[in-house]
Amino acid sequence: MNNFKRELYELLSKYNASISFECDDCSDTYGIYYPKIVIYQQIKNSEYITLIECDGYSLDKSDIKGLEK
Repeated sequence: MNNFKRELYELLSKYNASISFECDDCSDTYGIYYPKIVIYQQIKNSEYITLIECDGYSLDKSDIKGLEK
């Protein structure tokens, strides 16, 4: 577990990346619409690019397309 946390920390630091939960603007306390997990990379002071975006409340290796063996 500590190895995973350390490696994740190192990856986020190395690529200046962050992981966030997002939902549609019309979401409120009565319901969340179009939930997704997004990993961003900061490339300039206030400029970010999306590295990975997947629908739902979780991120799994199957959500990272194009890297399958």
